[in-house]
Amino acid sequence: MRRTGISRWHSWPAILLGGIFVISGAAKAPQPELTFAGIQQYQLLDANAAYFLAEWLPWLEIALGGLLWIPFTRKIGLGMAGALQLIFLAALAQAVFRGLEIVCVCFGTPLGRTGGLFLQEAVLLVLTAWAIRREWIRTRK
Repeated sequence: MRRTGISRWHSWPAILLGGIFVISGAAKAPQPELTFAGIQQYQLLDANAAYFLAEWLPWLEIALGGLLWIPFTRKIGLGMAGALQLIFLAALAQAVFRGLEIVCVCFGTPLGRTGGLFLQEAVLLVLTAWAIRREWIRTRK
């Protein structure tokens, strides 16, 4: 087997990202009303769509975290993680442009405000891009 210069720990960014998604989803799953309130802050969806998303988003995050932990599903998981983060960044950007103050409920409890959310998402997006690059190098022929 040819070595590509990446150690056996090549997957740690994806595994870390998977852990973040699992923790975030697990924290939100038992309290969909808090997730619903967080989604409503963005003023993008009607109440029914926001409630549906509040019920299912935590489980999607948990499943996505699982995909990132399994080597043969990691690529699809990284693609989905990147897409989900870009959607969130777009929603956050529109909220800022509209002058909305957003309180993060990413981990099941109100945390930071709008400015900190941009930084948090930017760090997660960089981690995702890094994981995608490492996975691509690991699996290329």
